[in-house]
Amino acid sequence: MAIPLLPFLLGAATGAALTYIISNRGARRRLTSAAEEMGDVVQARAEKIKSAASDTVDKATAAAKDAASKVSN
Repeated sequence: MAIPLLPFLLGAATGAALTYIISNRGARRRLTSAAEEMGDVVQARAEKIKSAASDTVDKATAAAKDAASKVSN
């Protein structure tokens, strides 16, 4: 009997949370602000990863050119 009750309680809690967010302007602002901050953090991290990957490729290319020049000499 407890297993069917769990989805009902989760649905009721989700509905209550959504109703609170929809009806409370301050909660919507906080949620929007948090989402924007999270987006900024993700974007900054993505740029760091992109930069690190670019640096790694540049170093690997330089190392390959150096190795090729040593082999040809």
